[in-house]
Amino acid sequence: MLVTSCVAVSIVLISSLLKASNLYCQEDLSLSNESLFSSCIKVKTEKKPLSLHINLNNQEIYEEKDPTQAYKHFSENFGYYLTLPGMEGYYKAIYQLAKDVTEAFSKYNIPIFAIGGTLLGIVRHKGFISHDDDLDFGITEDHILGLEMAFEELRKLGYIAKTYEDAWIGWKIERWFDPPCVHNIDRILCCDIFFLKKTDNQYEFAKGWPKYTITEQEIFPLQKGPFGILNLPVPNDYKSLLNKRFKTNWPYQMRKYNHVFSPFQKDTPFQNMEEDDYLPADPFGPLQDKFTS
Repeated sequence: MLVTSCVAVSIVLISSLLKASNLYCQEDLSLSNESLFSSCIKVKTEKKPLSLHINLNNQEIYEEKDPTQAYKHFSENFGYYLTLPGMEGYYKAIYQLAKDVTEAFSKYNIPIFAIGGTLLGIVRHKGFISHDDDLDFGITEDHILGLEMAFEELRKLGYIAKTYEDAWIGWKIERWFDPPCVHNIDRILCCDIFFLKKTDNQYEFAKGWPKYTITEQEIFPLQKGPFGILNLPVPNDYKSLLNKRFKTNWPYQMRKYNHVFSPFQKDTPFQNMEEDDYLPADPFGPLQDKFTS
């Protein structure tokens, strides 16, 4: 792989919301390897004690009971964004990957839906989680007709689409072209498509991981949720899936896993989320329209 140099990141502020009382400041950007992902650009805001409301399609799904421990940082039109140092190219490429994958599947009427960290990002952050590194979608066995045609569309764009049978069973869509640089290393992006097999009226993940089952009513009909400037398909009862996958503390606690960014990102135990942790990763684009109706 090519090794290139990375440019330090900048933060984005919607100009219409820029006020003297809401200023950005950069804290220590002289980052060592171990602090690369634990350090981030902080946002100074007026901290009023408010209940934390998480909304999807205007439906409130959670409210923090202790209003002194949470602050509302999503305005109606996305007031603030968060970018970790050196990650702007990676984030933009992830959003493009999400757009390309969902549009390729939509072209052949194949209903895939966000699961795992991608679903958590849609509901809790309204975008990609800043310390995540890939995309997760699910597909049921009774909706795989046309799958190869969708993969062929993605291959035409330069992606690699292949089956995966290891810790779980499904497919991987990888981007090896124009790899974004993170800390002087070119990175390969990946979208995982998990295969769910049907037993009676329930679906379970092939090979038994993740270890939970989903009813048909929890999945269908699919809804749409905000992922940056995109709207991605999510399960009908997205809250139920998040509770099964992350337990009921997902609205206010987080845990970081390292996949591809070792040794720069470290695994962490569950910890209470702070104000900046709810911000979606940016930049959201600009994104290319590679599929036409």
